Amino acid sequence: MRSDAVDLHDEASAEYDAAFDWYLERSPDAALNFDAEVEHALTQIVQAPQRWAVGPHLTIAGFCSGNFPLL
Repeated sequence: MRSDAVDLHDEASAEYDAAFDWYLERSPDAALNFDAEVEHALTQIVQAPQRWAVGPHLTIAGFCSGNFPLL
């Protein structure tokens, strides 16, 4: 996952890593698809951050994309 375009909270980054590892243990293809979906979601957020609801501490709240829900 790219980290140069966004600044993820440490807990969000740890959650991504745990989810990626979970998918990887079950299917390398699923892990790659998960990573691509997260990358796509982050790209959308970076391109138009005003499009998404703002949560506490000026964060993107409850973003969901494709087959993988991102909270």
